[in-house]
Formats: sequence, C-alpha cells, structure tokens
Amino acid sequence: MGDDRENLTKGNASASAEGNLNTNLETGLERCVRCTLPITWETIYFDDDGVCNICKNWNTKQNVINWEEREKQLLDIFNEVKNRKNSYDCIVPFSGGKDSTFTLWAIVRKYGLKPLVVSFDHGFYRPKTVENRTRTFRKLGVDVITFTPNWQVVKKLMLEALIRKGDFCWHCHAGVFAYPMQIAVKFEIPLLIW
Repeated sequence: MGDDRENLTKGNASASAEGNLNTNLETGLERCVRCTLPITWETIYFDDDGVCNICKNWNTKQNVINWEEREKQLLDIFNEVKNRKNSYDCIVPFSGGKDSTFTLWAIVRKYGLKPLVVSFDHGFYRPKTVENRTRTFRKLGVDVITFTPNWQVVKKLMLEALIRKGDFCWHCHAGVFAYPMQIAVKFEIPLLIW
C-alpha cells in the first residue's frame, strides 16, 4: 500500500477499487489503465478492463493492418493522379500543426506529388505558428490558398457556437474541413489528403 499511496499522493494514477479504471485521487478522473488518458479526453471511452478505445485502435493498427499493402494501394492512387498531368495532384488541408506539416512534407518529398495547400485562418494562430507555416511552404515550394473569414461574422458565430455547442471555436472546426472541400470542387481536384 505504501508505494501505491505514495504514487497517488503525487498525482499519479493507480488502479481503482474494482481493479479496472485508474482514478487520480487529486482530480477524481478516471483514466485508461494502459495509457492514462483521462475520461475528459474527447471521444474516449473505456472497455470493461479499463482500456480506452484509443489504445485498442492503436493495437489494431499495429497488429491487424498490413501497412505494406496499404502503401501499395496508396502508391497506385498517387500514380493515377500523377499521370493526369494536372496543375495539382491533390489538396493537403493545412493547419500548421505537426500532423498536417508531416503530411505535407511526405506528399512533397517522399511521394513527389504537387499539392495545393488549403488553409482556413480561424483567427487564432499564434505568430510563431504563422512563421512556421510560411517557412514550411517556402521550403517545400508549394502553392497555398488561405481563407480568412470576416471577423465580424466570426464573432457572431463564436457567440452562437458557445451558446449552442459549448465550443466558441466551432467555426474553426467547420472551416478546417469545409473550405478544402469547397476548393477541391472549385478546382476539380479529386484527391484530398488529410
């Protein structure tokens, strides 16, 4: 008990009385027994053994999916769009985070595609993020279309979204997904890579 109590008082998670979910005594949060993500994580849920769906998905990705076969299928798609000789092979929606930055790098450097980068400026990018985005675009030599919505409209949307959804940045989520689709239709680019 001494070690468990010491871990719990330091804010570490430990097995609950049922032996399933971890519970942090300081916060009272249930946590995954494997990765310790809390119940407050968006879309998380736990199985009867206290393992979260994110860990289960990771396990599936590691042990069930044949990644070599998947990459061959992906390369077939890439070769098909390259053979069309269009101005752009695909659209890469870009936020400036690590995931979209890596995706853009891989599309350009690893797979040799010509992407049109599409970005939605929700109004909350930090200056360093803007600087990193610009540096990434220049280094990779890509064309970029960015949409910045009318701030007066955004303020109204933020208030309405906060009231209806409890999330003032609902326009951020909607714009990040909707704007690239709009550009794909407008420029007739059938491949979007998220």
